[in-house]
Amino acid sequence: MIKHPASLAFIILTLAIWPARLPASDHDASTRTIRLQPARTVIDLLQPRTEVRPKVGLVLSGGGARGFAHIGVLMGLEEAGIPIDYIVGSSMGSIIGGLYAAGFSPDSLQQLALDIEWGRLFLDDPARTNLFVAQKADQTDHTLQFRLNGIRPSIPGGLSAGQKLQHLLTTLTAPANYLAAGDFSRLKIPFVAIATDLISGERVVLEDGNLAEAMRASAAVPIVFRPVERQGRLLVDGALVEPMPVDLVRQRGVDIVIAVNTQDTLRPKDQLTAPWDIVDQIITISVIQAARNQETRADVMITPAIGNHPSSRFSNIDTLIARGLQGVRPHIASIRELLSQYEEPLDAIEERVGRVTITGCSKQESQRLAKVLNVQPGRHLTVDMIRADLSMLYGLGPYADAEAEILGGYLDRHVRYRVTHTPVLSDLVIEGATLFQQDMLRTHIKMKTGHPIDLQQLHQDGEKILNRYHESGYVMADLEQFTVNLETGNIFMKINEGHVADIHVTGHRRTRGWAILREMPLRTGDVYDADLV
Repeated sequence: MIKHPASLAFIILTLAIWPARLPASDHDASTRTIRLQPARTVIDLLQPRTEVRPKVGLVLSGGGARGFAHIGVLMGLEEAGIPIDYIVGSSMGSIIGGLYAAGFSPDSLQQLALDIEWGRLFLDDPARTNLFVAQKADQTDHTLQFRLNGIRPSIPGGLSAGQKLQHLLTTLTAPANYLAAGDFSRLKIPFVAIATDLISGERVVLEDGNLAEAMRASAAVPIVFRPVERQGRLLVDGALVEPMPVDLVRQRGVDIVIAVNTQDTLRPKDQLTAPWDIVDQIITISVIQAARNQETRADVMITPAIGNHPSSRFSNIDTLIARGLQGVRPHIASIRELLSQYEEPLDAIEERVGRVTITGCSKQESQRLAKVLNVQPGRHLTVDMIRADLSMLYGLGPYADAEAEILGGYLDRHVRYRVTHTPVLSDLVIEGATLFQQDMLRTHIKMKTGHPIDLQQLHQDGEKILNRYHESGYVMADLEQFTVNLETGNIFMKINEGHVADIHVTGHRRTRGWAILREMPLRTGDVYDADLV
């Protein structure tokens, strides 16, 4: 569920310039050193890396089932190494964007989209028309049920469509919601959802509180789902007033905005037969007009070729995802061009690289790495190109540090990279694990004692341990500490299994709180088990 295998350490980029003794070919020139500040004694694998580059915002529109194309777009962006720093979603875009921001990879989202029984999700069970008035009033949009079959959510019976969607989103976002503590800017990627106030018609920006509730409100399509009551407001589908919130993500300080439009198209005359078809057409007209006002304000506008696939038809999902992937690929070059415009040249814009070398590793390793560097002989040289190379080298895993020296004069510019390998693994200590045997958890760590530590592999192994907890129902488990001592080669991992600190009951009108708590299978101090709740 965790998405950032490359976020290995907090890195400070420094640029220093000073005179130096140079070889003959670099005579009378200055040496410029760009380096990742040498790691202290310990590398913290949980601390995100700071990168110096332009910030990229992603806007995901609504469109019902058509919004599954967003998953393909995310696949293409990750495939091309395009970073995303902020996500704003409206309607279906808030569900896909919210899950991605919560830590789901595009591959995981694809698997979820194909596994979920969408036909059951959007049908009331039992039908609300068969309930007494009092029973209808008792059907709230919140449920405390959590159930997972592996990573596949199990949708319980006896719930309305709104409850089923709330149940699904609550199950999927429980770990991220817990760690974010009600602040969506603390998710893996900062996130905002858009909803519509049904009473005033105003746009409502949802950036805190319960993540599942915000996503559910943003996607509360009129007639299909009941409005979500939040802070005295009745909230419905955000696409009604803001299907493409480009301006909002700009206000969050991003430099480049990528927008994805999967909104429904207008139906032809022969498809406007039922009253709800006409209602849907009226809504679509207003949504299209609102989206046009924002489309031109995005730096990159991606419109996957979905055709006339209805927003209400949750079939051929794999095809929709593939269309999203096909739709983003032609835009990758222009996105990279936008990113390059923020690079700062070292000297004259015509300066070119003469030589590129890599030290600190074997000749074969140096030759392999040289092929994937941004800085190449004959190309123009920029600081950001070197910074990107250093981040790439560090992110590979076997290196504890990397730096670059820029040597020589204008006619013989030499860029020399130097890498420092990680130590061999000496010992692995795991603390805080009571639910699983230590030996079982250690099997997820692929590195063996006496072998070099791979930081990227180690980060992925930590994710596998967390996934073991989450798939077993312990969705609040998290890594409290995860460090590598570069002097001793020791790895230390401390697991917080997610103990219940307190239990509160709110919203009850007929039953006393103690009576409800009596039925709860968990008590204060227990490890939170979603399968028991």
